[in-house]
Amino acid sequence: MLLATFVDRRFGLPVLRRGDYAAAKRKADSRGVARCGRHGAMSDLFTALALVLVIEGLFLAIFPHRLRQIVAMMNELPPETLRTGGLVAAGLGVLLVWLLRG
Repeated sequence: MLLATFVDRRFGLPVLRRGDYAAAKRKADSRGVARCGRHGAMSDLFTALALVLVIEGLFLAIFPHRLRQIVAMMNELPPETLRTGGLVAAGLGVLLVWLLRG
């Protein structure tokens, strides 16, 4: 049985009691508090990685010849240009996550 965290009203301290984990999670989520338990940041990270695989897989399935052309063009670019493009893409990704998950 899973334990859920509740706050003792007399002292304001967290108390572990046997209870409905899903109800405690819904209550915590509705207040805007971060998720509790094993469903936290790692779950979000794995979800994001899975979505990257889905998007890349779709591009490979739909445009295989065009992706080969893009890779051939990238081989001709100097490393500094690729590094700058990668840093810009990473920065935009961080900005988007910050704006969306804020």
